[in-house]
Amino acid sequence: MRSIRRDPLASERSLAALRYARGIAKNAYHPRAYTEAADAYSVAADSLEEEGKGELALAARERARALRRKASPRESKAPSKKRTRRIYEHHRQAGKPAKEAFRLAKTQREWSVVGSIGDVNWPREEGGPILRHADGSYSVEWIEPEDERTRDGRAEPNRRFRVYRVDLDVEPLPSWIDARAVARSIGQSPTVLRKRWRSRDPKVRASARWDVALYHGWPELDDYPESYTRREIQTRYRRRVSG
Repeated sequence: MRSIRRDPLASERSLAALRYARGIAKNAYHPRAYTEAADAYSVAADSLEEEGKGELALAARERARALRRKASPRESKAPSKKRTRRIYEHHRQAGKPAKEAFRLAKTQREWSVVGSIGDVNWPREEGGPILRHADGSYSVEWIEPEDERTRDGRAEPNRRFRVYRVDLDVEPLPSWIDARAVARSIGQSPTVLRKRWRSRDPKVRASARWDVALYHGWPELDDYPESYTRREIQTRYRRRVSG
């Protein structure tokens, strides 16, 4: 994502609004803070539009939308009543007892893991899942520790993890990505990289995002990663985090 805070064409007023929005978003770890940051970016976008900076205003609004998605994530572990009923009926038709069907419906998540990138032992090592959401869309997540291990090699018990999330929409490769440099770094042609980015296979699209992140860095794909404790990571993914 192209940076909008270093553009020399924006006025000091707009830059101040962007800095304010970024400051809120940088320290946001809960839905209310994400909403406040999104509102701040919307104000900055309005200011940029008044100055005739349409492209920068669009970028600010995109960040506002991304922050609102974080405030109300699709991967909520609480299914809707309608979806819970549908899952319950499915298990009942499959011959499950009513009590068992109800338990399965209540514990069903809004997403399922269909693959992974990075180390197969994520989240113990750097890597993450490829997720299929209830609405049929896909996303990929990259999990990495925020702090280093102790001198003896063991992790602190209150260790936190940073989670980058990128939607796997079928779309052309963004213009801000240096396709030639990324392709050169992985021994492919820019044409192949572009095809992989918009592939019909979500696993191929996730792999393309990973290659871009290895060159440009995950913060370029997700400016505002979420932060989780070790216990929250284990609960969220139902996978143990050792060490």
